[in-house]
Amino acid sequence: EEGEDYQPLFLGRVDSVRFATLLPEHLGGDIALMELALAEADDAEGAANLVLRWRRFDPDAETVAIPEPDAAPEQRVLLERVEALELAYFGAFGQDELPEWWEAWEGQVELPQLVLLEVRFAEDDPRRWPGLTVQPMIDQALTFQF
Repeated sequence: EEGEDYQPLFLGRVDSVRFATLLPEHLGGDIALMELALAEADDAEGAANLVLRWRRFDPDAETVAIPEPDAAPEQRVLLERVEALELAYFGAFGQDELPEWWEAWEGQVELPQLVLLEVRFAEDDPRRWPGLTVQPMIDQALTFQF
């Protein structure tokens, strides 16, 4: 709304993505802040793991922006020994603009139309993954009022 501080709950960068989502019922059904990124692996020098981090969203906190990871969030390793993670975001930054692919999606009111996730492994690693393209979705009944 005009005159109000708006802080989008989606932050897309080339090497990570942060967003707000509803947790499944078996995890409480609360709103959570999620981050998909690479994290240093404990078992091998220079290796990284693809991780999903999350923490419950606190609407009474001083700021509603997706916080930098200061307190230890919950974390799950999705893939071990990953060489690189690259994300891209498809959409338009304005109503009069044509959609295109971007390396970052920051400060936008709308979600990107598509998100492309590419994972690369070391050359000597036999694993090969095709790019994964997803369409972010939001339930129109879910609104945030701060």
